[in-house]
Parts: sequence; C-alpha cells; structure tokens
Amino acid sequence: MNNKPSIFLVFMMGLMPLLWSSISWSDMAWEDLSKKEQNVLNRFKENWSFFEPQKKERLQQGAQRWLSMDPEQRKRMKKRFERWQNLTAEQKKKIRKRFKTFRDLPPDKRKRLRNIYHNFQQLSPEEKQLIRQKWRENNK
Repeated sequence: MNNKPSIFLVFMMGLMPLLWSSISWSDMAWEDLSKKEQNVLNRFKENWSFFEPQKKERLQQGAQRWLSMDPEQRKRMKKRFERWQNLTAEQKKKIRKRFKTFRDLPPDKRKRLRNIYHNFQQLSPEEKQLIRQKWRENNK
C-alpha cells in the first residue's frame, strides 16, 4: 500500500511533460491586448482568433517594440518595412536564407560579424564604396 502512492507519483511525473506541452499558455484573445497594442495591431483584429498562439505572441512583441520606439526609430522602421514589401519573393527568400545561415553560426562568430558590421557602419560613404568595390573585385 505504501508503494502505490510513489508509483502513482512517478507515473504522473512521467506524464507531466506531455500534459504541459499540450497546454497553450500564450493563446491570447484580442481583448487581452492593451489598448495601445490593439491600436498598433488593428489591421489584424478580424483574423486574430484564427492566428496560431506563436504568431499572436510575435505580433504582440512587435507592437511592444513599436510602442517603445521614438518617432525617428519608427520612421526608420517604416522605411525598412516598405523596402521589404517591395522586394520580390526571390529576394525575400535569399535574405531569409542568409539570416538563417547567420543565426546558425556559433555565438562568437555572430558577435564577430556584428562587430565588423558596426565598424563598417562607422565609415564614411566614400570608404564604404571603396570597400564594396574591392570586395566585388575579389569575389568575381
């Protein structure tokens, strides 16, 4: 008799990961968003209930990032979004592939590349152009 509770406990502990994984914690209703988040995400309101929980969470995080930006940051993000929208499907596919390749790099290599990019951004337009020309010549 004393063994049964411990067997039951072991059995339930074995089932817990299955039970926890089947529960969706982030499936939020439209009304769960703040008024400011709803305002930012208004174009998704009609389809909100059809989205996967992960998509809802990503959209909410995006709205929170947007709300935390100053006007100049928002202006830059709008321009980037417009550029993205104007890309062809093939161009978007290529960019996604490059991003995945970057994401799959070890953290130290990603950090090194970010530093290189940051240093490149600090250069004058003329210096950037010179580096681009040299890169093209070396990669023909």
